[in-house]
Amino acid sequence: AELAEALGIPTEKLIEAQDKLHAEKVAAAVEAGRLTQEQADLMQAGRKLARSIDREAIMAEALGVTAADLESARSDGKSMADLLDDSGLTRAELNDKLEAAYDKAVAGAVAAGVITQAQADALEEAGGMGCGGFRGAGFGRGHGGFGRAMMGRGGFGRGAMPDANGGAAPSGQNGARFAPRSPASGGTDL
Repeated sequence: AELAEALGIPTEKLIEAQDKLHAEKVAAAVEAGRLTQEQADLMQAGRKLARSIDREAIMAEALGVTAADLESARSDGKSMADLLDDSGLTRAELNDKLEAAYDKAVAGAVAAGVITQAQADALEEAGGMGCGGFRGAGFGRGHGGFGRAMMGRGGFGRGAMPDANGGAAPSGQNGARFAPRSPASGGTDL
């Protein structure tokens, strides 16, 4: 929304342009043999799923707070480590709650016709699309983290959960479901 505003265009136009460019890049990758059509279709399903999931709501549900409380805590400068500490949950417990909330959101997307159950199953089998399908998901800044509005401040770096001291744990220790990658490519960019 901020980018659309800065460009002076409606958010819907920006989303349309992004979707068009993404579809063109995926089609080019299929044509060049870097992706199969099945992989491309799965990526498109993952993109639809990502747009349908409210990642703030997932995080709030997992932490046992409202989305408004979560936003307020972030505005007050609380880090993910602070939020985790306030929740009384361990990293493992939070990850379990995130997975349960995510599964519930995926089921809602299937029920709403955003993706099919077969697509949801294929996405799960391909390594999951995490909370949003962005590379580097986890509790991080930038694309894919649980920062402000999912792309902003708050949280930790690429794919990291807070360690026992509140720092970022090494990548891969936060649960594979929240470390999305393109299907069968291990995260290769288009």
